[in-house]
Amino acid sequence: MSESLAERLRALHPADAAEALRDADDREAAAALGALPRPQAALILEALGPERAQPILGLLGVERASDLAEEMSSDDLADLLASLAPAEASRLLATMEAPEARRVRPLLTYPEGTAGALMATEVVTLPAGLSAEAALSRLRASAPDAETIYYVYVVDEGGRLAGVVSLRDLILTDPAASIATIVRERAISVRANEDQEAVARLFHKYSLLALPVVDAERVLVGVVTLDDVLDVVVEEAVEDIAKLSGVGEAEAEETGLGRAAAARLPWLLLAILVELIGARVIEGYAHTLRVLLALAYFIPVLNSMAGNLGIQTVALVVRGFARGEIEADRLSVLIGREVLTAALIAAASGALMGAVALGVQQAPTLAVITGLSMMLALLVASAVGVSMPVLLARMGRDPAVASGPLVTSGLDLTTMTIYFMVASLLLARSV
Repeated sequence: MSESLAERLRALHPADAAEALRDADDREAAAALGALPRPQAALILEALGPERAQPILGLLGVERASDLAEEMSSDDLADLLASLAPAEASRLLATMEAPEARRVRPLLTYPEGTAGALMATEVVTLPAGLSAEAALSRLRASAPDAETIYYVYVVDEGGRLAGVVSLRDLILTDPAASIATIVRERAISVRANEDQEAVARLFHKYSLLALPVVDAERVLVGVVTLDDVLDVVVEEAVEDIAKLSGVGEAEAEETGLGRAAAARLPWLLLAILVELIGARVIEGYAHTLRVLLALAYFIPVLNSMAGNLGIQTVALVVRGFARGEIEADRLSVLIGREVLTAALIAAASGALMGAVALGVQQAPTLAVITGLSMMLALLVASAVGVSMPVLLARMGRDPAVASGPLVTSGLDLTTMTIYFMVASLLLARSV
């Protein structure tokens, strides 16, 4: 069975081969990878990702696992080693060839979610004094082991980043010319301890294919490539969507039922508590409802509109933080824009609500109550949608947490309070 699977995998792209192995039995997958050439099997292990590769690696045998680990890119191997138990990771490193182990050990010291944890150490570097022809010769010799050669980094005697040369410029320049004539000295780089979201923003801002990583002394220590950043973008998007939905980090397909429920239930229980408080608010204004029973008809509409606008505003602000568009000096502009936008939406929605109440119930007082309540509720919802993510960001928390069941339930409570306060005041005046 494994022989036929190995033959199928042999003809596939590593990504397609990894997809074919995702639902395969671990032992069958290990046997198939054991029958493939080392470079191909290593590429498939990289494409599988640490979670799926981990159980397969344990079944390959120490020697075969070590061989494949030596073929893997340093960044992918570091991710795989980080997913293993410390004793198992140490044992695998000990069985690898010393030079291969050395290229990955530094990566294990960087915290997850930083540029250092994302980078690969296989970087092509050149001294500034080479001619273009000599630089290309050196590039041909080192390219097979490099993570990328679209950019070639120029370093000084101490290994500090001095500039960057694009492969295109290197090919097109006069072979006898010094690469110092085409080097871009102001190379965009990132510190090894920089957050991965900031790295992704640099790739987006400057349309990069690779980004050099330097230490505090600007010594070149690695390179982050576009494929790693795409993984970060997907990972951060999934995480933010989960938080925006109030799900947290529980993933339905990869988390046990108990853990998935435990991650989601606290927020929902808290939302129930807030909604029960809202029910008590309605109970406290029972006398107002008895005077004008038609008030009850519009409660769902008010709650829904306030919740929708609040979540819309939160989503816009969270997106601004994620894309690096919101800076401290622009907060007043952001808040002003959202207030004006909310005012227009509130005016239009309030007018429509009042017109519907007047047309359906033929009650001018009810029309004024519902229209005014709608406007006030939407303005409050917009203010909450802007302020909560900003406050969380200033506290060092993820702004995406400022949404989900708790926010919508909180807005329901606020909306009911506004609605019945306005109704009580206006009904008292009309009596």
